[in-house]
Amino acid sequence: MTETMSVLRREHIEIAQILDILEHAFLSFAKDENCNYELINLLIDYIIYFPDKVHHLREDFIYRKLKFRVPLALAELVDLEVEHNRLAELTSRCAGDFEKILLDQELSRDCVLNTVQKYIDFCREHIRKEDEGFLPLAERSLLPEDWADIACSLASMNRSSIDIKIEAKCRVLFNQILESATSLVG
Repeated sequence: MTETMSVLRREHIEIAQILDILEHAFLSFAKDENCNYELINLLIDYIIYFPDKVHHLREDFIYRKLKFRVPLALAELVDLEVEHNRLAELTSRCAGDFEKILLDQELSRDCVLNTVQKYIDFCREHIRKEDEGFLPLAERSLLPEDWADIACSLASMNRSSIDIKIEAKCRVLFNQILESATSLVG
């Protein structure tokens, strides 16, 4: 397994952890039990930054290589670009709903919970599709020179000071979420 694949698989595990914590935090919100708004704010920040600014960029490099290498096989799988856009849209709706709550604007709990659950369900299904289809196809189909090209592109992208700062911010957010969540789930 290449370093890029190892990173993506680790990130999927971490995103699954975030989704579990997000779901648990919003269950507390639904029951109006000691809702940890600080934790929810961290979670919203994470889902705004990490998928679009870090994780999906890695997947997009692989997706473009697969489009070139095995376009017919890829056509049978998930359209990552469409799904990533849908996730960004759902993320924006979650963030917007949470912002309205913080500003005490009129918004029903059910509406917020519905939006968050749609995001969680879609994201889990998206990860499942990638883990069962997209990533195995990449491992089977891409050649060593493809992986070298991907690694080079990622390295060049990661040299940008903006990308380094965003990835570092996401790592800090992830650790803060885990630390804050221990009080939530005991």
